[in-house]
Amino acid sequence: MSKHTSELTWRRKVVEADKIWSQVQLLLEERELTLPQTPRRPDIRLILNNLSGASIHFRNPANHAKDAREHIPGAGSETAAMVMLKGRNLEAQYRNAAILTRQFNLSVHGITQEFCYALDAGHLTSMVKEAYGPAPFEKQSARLVNLEWSKMRGAPVICHAVQTAACAYGAREAEKESVILVKP
Repeated sequence: MSKHTSELTWRRKVVEADKIWSQVQLLLEERELTLPQTPRRPDIRLILNNLSGASIHFRNPANHAKDAREHIPGAGSETAAMVMLKGRNLEAQYRNAAILTRQFNLSVHGITQEFCYALDAGHLTSMVKEAYGPAPFEKQSARLVNLEWSKMRGAPVICHAVQTAACAYGAREAEKESVILVKP
């Protein structure tokens, strides 16, 4: 399956899920019921502040904006890009955040054109799942917590929140969400 075909399939699934959710929501409202809140597994986020003073543009690798470029202003209250990391577990995601931070000196410079060029060229696809924005840097980086996550076997995973004025990475705490599981 080509990348374009898989993106179309993903979009179709999202549209179908939205239709199903509206039907479920209507039924819940009619019966005055709510879905129980379920904890979402924590994940690692990399939050990059735009300190350049100029707007920065890039394409989200997940392409949720349908080829529209993400725009991160160089001034104002929302100057941050949010980066979701790939990795089969929290350790791998945390390691990818640390590698990117070192490789692009993100803790000093924040989001840069060099980072965005690498993102656009596909050089970061093994580590970056999504990148989007803008977002308020202080508010988003304040959501990162030190986390000790128990594994099935072995020592727990410990992820310390790391923050500078330019960059922050760490775990977003498990939040409670309303979810439904649709089986084909």
